[in-house]
Amino acid sequence: MIEPLTEREREVLRHVPGMMTTAEVASEMYISVNTVKTHLKSIHRKLATGHRREAVRRVRQLELIARRRRSGVRPEGQTWCLTFS
Repeated sequence: MIEPLTEREREVLRHVPGMMTTAEVASEMYISVNTVKTHLKSIHRKLATGHRREAVRRVRQLELIARRRRSGVRPEGQTWCLTFS
């Protein structure tokens, strides 16, 4: 069993599949870039991952997030919408 992610860590993780930069995540969440980096480090530690994509794969394996298609958003491909169990 892994250490549970905090609500803020889950919120940061919701932005990761969208390939947002750290600065974009910080702006979206109204927190500093350093705070985002701290949350990402904690996420990587808890999930035993080293990179953002690896963290997303891991939470999908653990069924902590689900993949959903949102119609009309990007007709050329799927959009990731993260939900947590």
